[in-house]
Amino acid sequence: MHLHRTEHGLTLIELVTVVAIISILAAVAWSMYENEAASNRRKDAVMALIAAEQAMANFKAENGSYTGATLASYKPTVANTPLQNCQFRGYRIDNSESCRGLYLITVRVLAGSYTLTASPIAGRAQNNANFVDPCGSFTLNNLGVKGITGAAPWNVSKCWAL
Repeated sequence: MHLHRTEHGLTLIELVTVVAIISILAAVAWSMYENEAASNRRKDAVMALIAAEQAMANFKAENGSYTGATLASYKPTVANTPLQNCQFRGYRIDNSESCRGLYLITVRVLAGSYTLTASPIAGRAQNNANFVDPCGSFTLNNLGVKGITGAAPWNVSKCWAL
């Protein structure tokens, strides 16, 4: 009498195939997550620049020119705490950082114009040993012209997308 032995389980090839498929899916998912996270962090720069642009417009409306304008020029009627600065200004007045602390916001005033810049702060999420944002720094001038310092294939519309 012949007894047939039935074995259950996976062969090594089947196991390796499953691990390879899971690894590929995980790599794609991680890449998509990283891209989305970087895009969300860019919003910190964009919102800070838009708020600073409004502060500059208010300064000019009150003073007739941009001469002497700083990021601290716009003073809403609330207590001057970092949290309230971010809620009402879009950037921290105490250290000129974006609300999430990822970008340094600066203003350069020249005659009848200005340029606002949001530069990624070294060592933070947008500029560290593991990730450097390909958009680079963001710029916005008094004419509303948006810019970036990053290289192709990145462009202004892609980096500034909210």
